[in-house]
Amino acid sequence: AALERLLEERSAEAEELRDELLAARQAGAVLEVSEAEARLAADALVKEFKRARGMCQLLEREKEALSAECNSARVKLLEQGEARDALQQEVFMRQLVIEQLRRERAN
Repeated sequence: AALERLLEERSAEAEELRDELLAARQAGAVLEVSEAEARLAADALVKEFKRARGMCQLLEREKEALSAECNSARVKLLEQGEARDALQQEVFMRQLVIEQLRRERAN
């Protein structure tokens, strides 16, 4: 009877150990899945970072091109302003000449 009771206790302990082993295996599988998901998420983040970095580099090149274009436009505006000033000066000088000729005719 004592041997039978000991056998039942050992059987119950073995059953508990089997249940714990099964639970541990399930937890391990869950951890493996979680690790795989974490790796996939990390890979996705790396790809997104690389894409964003590429976009930043593209935007930087576009900014430089626009800056050069703006500088070129500024130079053209300055040149046009200088040309306009020269034309206005010439018009003013001709008006003076015309006015002087009118005075000479009037005299």
